[in-house]
Amino acid sequence: MEVSNQLNQRRQSASTSMKPPEDKTEKNPKRHKQNGNVVDVMEKYIELRLKQAEEEMARDREATKQVDEFSIKNCIVVLSTMKELSPEENAHAFKPAMGKLAKLIGGIKERLTLANMNKKKI
Repeated sequence: MEVSNQLNQRRQSASTSMKPPEDKTEKNPKRHKQNGNVVDVMEKYIELRLKQAEEEMARDREATKQVDEFSIKNCIVVLSTMKELSPEENAHAFKPAMGKLAKLIGGIKERLTLANMNKKKI
């Protein structure tokens, strides 16, 4: 009898532990309803994008100022105001830049000459 009692207890515990499948439509996750107005959301988005564009333009202007600060034109102005420099020293200050410029111009002239020669062959 003990064996039959044990079997009955196992069957009862197994049957109570198994729950019947619930309706899955009830378990769908709840969606949050959007109470906000689409127009308001779009306005906020546009404001955000405008702010980002203005910040980017400000950064670009600052970068341009920094580049212009050391332009050749500004360097010439500063050197011309330095009265303790002689004209030879003033010219010597731009000698490396002039050498680079001459190489650049020479390279351009070579390319133009080669291009003209190639056109004449055709």
